Amino acid sequence: MEDISAVEIPAFVSSVPALWFGMLESTFELAIPKLITDERTKYNYCVAHLSPDAAMAVRDVILSPGSTNPYSKLKEEVIARCGESKSQEIRRLLAGEQLGDRKPSELFRVMQRRSESHNVADSLLLELFLQQLPPNVQSILAIIQPLTAQKASEVADRILEVTPAQVSAASKYSSANSDNCSESELLKELKFLRQEVKELRRSRSFSRNRFNSRNRGKSPKPTTSNLCWYHYKFAEKARKCIQPCFFPGKLERAGVAVTYALPSTSCRLFVRDLCGEDEFQCASGECVYSAGRCNMRRDCRDNSDEKQCPCSELLKVMGQSQKICDGVEDCDDHSDEQNCPWCEEGQMVCPHTKFCINQSQVCDGHNDCPSGVDERYCVKLAENADDALGLHYRAQGFLMVRKEGSWGKLCLDNLHDSRALRLKLDELGEAVCSALTFRSVSDSQRTRDAEDSNDTYYVISNQVPSQNKRSSAIFSTSECESREVMRVQCGDLECGMRPMSSGPRRRIVGGQSAGAGSWPWQVALYKEGDFQCGAVLISDTWLISAGHCFYSTQSAHWVARLGLLRRGTELSAPSEQIRRVVQIFLHPEYEDKGFINDIALLRMDKPVLFSDYLRPVCLPTAEEDAGLWHGRHCSVVGWGKLYEIGHTFPDSLQEVRLPVISTEECRKRILFLTMYHITDNMFCAGYERGGRDACLGDSGGPLMCQREDGRWILLGVTSNGDGCGRPKRPGVYTKVANYLAWIKQVTEGENAVPAIPDSCEGVRCRLGRCVAPYKMCDGRWDCSEGRDEDQCFGQE
Repeated sequence: MEDISAVEIPAFVSSVPALWFGMLESTFELAIPKLITDERTKYNYCVAHLSPDAAMAVRDVILSPGSTNPYSKLKEEVIARCGESKSQEIRRLLAGEQLGDRKPSELFRVMQRRSESHNVADSLLLELFLQQLPPNVQSILAIIQPLTAQKASEVADRILEVTPAQVSAASKYSSANSDNCSESELLKELKFLRQEVKELRRSRSFSRNRFNSRNRGKSPKPTTSNLCWYHYKFAEKARKCIQPCFFPGKLERAGVAVTYALPSTSCRLFVRDLCGEDEFQCASGECVYSAGRCNMRRDCRDNSDEKQCPCSELLKVMGQSQKICDGVEDCDDHSDEQNCPWCEEGQMVCPHTKFCINQSQVCDGHNDCPSGVDERYCVKLAENADDALGLHYRAQGFLMVRKEGSWGKLCLDNLHDSRALRLKLDELGEAVCSALTFRSVSDSQRTRDAEDSNDTYYVISNQVPSQNKRSSAIFSTSECESREVMRVQCGDLECGMRPMSSGPRRRIVGGQSAGAGSWPWQVALYKEGDFQCGAVLISDTWLISAGHCFYSTQSAHWVARLGLLRRGTELSAPSEQIRRVVQIFLHPEYEDKGFINDIALLRMDKPVLFSDYLRPVCLPTAEEDAGLWHGRHCSVVGWGKLYEIGHTFPDSLQEVRLPVISTEECRKRILFLTMYHITDNMFCAGYERGGRDACLGDSGGPLMCQREDGRWILLGVTSNGDGCGRPKRPGVYTKVANYLAWIKQVTEGENAVPAIPDSCEGVRCRLGRCVAPYKMCDGRWDCSEGRDEDQCFGQE
């Protein structure tokens, strides 16, 4: 009987018991020191970790387990009795959606979007949608036959537009007796409603238009109204009132909108104050409901209702509210981690934590963030203080110092007096470049700063820092009367360094989720907008991947997504960069059958900007063959499938450590497995018992090993295998050391392969999806950034 402490059982998943049993059995397969196979042992594990509700549902099985296959019987009954039906799952998924201030059509789009992946029947979607509507609207819709969910949302919009709250209250509908109403009674009520709406429209039109029907034949006179007429020749170029008009409001708060031409006049435009409290004024002049703002639908003709939207609002529309205030920045504008309960306004969020500190605590000589990151970046090369706030490295610039949250230039006024430090200009430059992980200093010189510079200045104090003091503690504020500062130019960036490295945190097959920036050279490749493979950054312009990813698809539109942790949304994260792949170099001797010479080089359209989250890996030397690493554990990362069976792909980057198997040893292990064909340019990695491996979607990603100096090398490229994590079936990797001459020839030589042309006739989304012309300007965002709905004003 196995030791219960040898495995960690996942929490019971009540909504999908079959998923939980899949996770449970994977845990049994990975048990240490040996697999758990005994039916009674598995039964005991299962009973001990069922939820109380699930245990009650199968209490008869638990109380009388029987002696034959108790685990299999219990599994079958738990799945049958506790599993959620498709209808129940859909109802639970959409239960939280309420109409609130939204238009019915907006509520319908949200419900439709959330249920897209579940293939919901229109009848069920209609039923759930109608339940969220007011009783009077439900009653009117009940007489429309046939009625689809889409049609119901459109008609409900019209009903609520002409039936305000007071009309609804005046109507004689009630939820108590609506079921007993005959069709003729409903028609009478509808006629009554129409009459009330007609009266309401008449009163509304008089209140909004000071020029009633008796005055329409006359020219408008100067008035204190919030309307001001313009001659049609001025059209949209009009900027101020002209005689005989008078506008008492504030012109900067006014908008221009088109209205009908009055009889016997040439006036066509008017100015008015901002829209109502529940409305948003479009840049093109019209008003739309505020609820329609930032919903990834174009309600304004010029799409201005979708401009300057916080990324956190888009996450909500995409159904990914769980990513808001979860300690990981998914939004380029940082809005998903702002205004969280644990932070006050103006505080700094410690990266990838639910912890905040005051700005004055940054670079104050003390570790205040859990990882000490607030004291890690207190020296930088930049042009000014604003430039220093960015994530990207600069290889040259003024030497900037950060103290108590504020960036400033290092002033050289007292450098010659700092005898205790005995620093020279070139030594200081060398120290700075080394601290910033550049290989060397190219140039360091004293220069005079601009007289009109508004930057803060710091000088090196005359005290030598103690071992428990950070470097920021040796700087003090200065007036810098001489304006003498220091410019530094560094050499190439060191490869294989992981400044943001942290321990793995959760589940590639049998692996764990990586931390943000843990593997800064990992790249996600997208073909025509869909994720396909991984790749590895080896310089600011070049990537390495697997050749089979591009076999017969070299002419497709490929995009590289770099500096990425989560790929679950198309929204841009602060550390992320997008580059188009413009040239693909398959190895000239690549063969698809057998994955022979399964390696490719990709050139991006422009260099990337290096940061802690985006750096190149080191290539191995010719001597660093896989045989040198045989038996040692190295790391594989990727966004591939978590399980061989099914289509479960992770949101976060996964990592796993595997033992390297030399080419010779791998051939011995797979001697009788016809699926494998191991050449001298391949090696293997994996456990004899399986359980951990790369899988579909991990192709092209790296297998990396760490040298004794701490730097990481690209030992192999993920290529192929027999299944995922199967016992005695290791994964196969392309041996990078055997292709160094070819890599140098391609990356440093003349590039004869022509650039990939773009055949999209519509517009490209940021990840490469092509939106056809007929889908552009249709009011719905097909691109997550909405570029298919931009510049539509005047084209409809």
